[in-house]
Amino acid sequence: WARVPCTSCLVFSGMMEQQQPLAGGEGGAPITPTSTMKGKISWASFIAGCIVVLGGLWSIIVLLISFDLLHLIQVIYLTLFGGLIAAFDAPFPQHPIVKVIRKKMALYVRFCTRVFGRGVAILFLGCTLVAVLWGYDIAPPLSIIFGLPVVIIGVGLIVVSVTKSRKLGQSKSNLVDGGSMSSDIFIKKCEDMQMDRDDAQLLCTALSGDGMGQGVSQQDLDAWKQNPWPMLI
Repeated sequence: WARVPCTSCLVFSGMMEQQQPLAGGEGGAPITPTSTMKGKISWASFIAGCIVVLGGLWSIIVLLISFDLLHLIQVIYLTLFGGLIAAFDAPFPQHPIVKVIRKKMALYVRFCTRVFGRGVAILFLGCTLVAVLWGYDIAPPLSIIFGLPVVIIGVGLIVVSVTKSRKLGQSKSNLVDGGSMSSDIFIKKCEDMQMDRDDAQLLCTALSGDGMGQGVSQQDLDAWKQNPWPMLI
């Protein structure tokens, strides 16, 4: 925990810095926290999920004491979704439970496997956390301490996703006719086009039909080619 940035503003500013490519790492799997862009995104998402879980657990205790069962259900859902976000980008991706959660999320909530999707989800969770802590009069001061960093991280992930997606869209014409490729081959081809490895990994995850970034099929590339909208990573 000593390496976790102490504020969400530092996380967001670090994500926006230009990083040098780093070899290694699986196409769609979270990597161990590093100075790379993907590492910063994973850490930001993990921190936001943990904050939501902490705020949710605090709210659950207070609502149980006051026996407010109706609001308790909403807070339980909030805590569970925060836990899923934290687990998806946990710094121990090889843990069996984390691997199962990632596969299930790729199957049922694939939108959240992308940076943009996690940004939207985290922004929603942050706003909901503020509404719960403040609106239910559980701990109004904590609504700012817990909720504001989560909202900032959510907005930051959305900005990073949109910015990078526009940049990666310029390489679309050189990639759509490459045929089916494993993640390693796809990333290598992107690197040959002077694309950062982190960006290539994020693009591979977004294009991958399984949502895990294990590879890109020709069907995935055809869908990208026919889609007039930018591919949001």
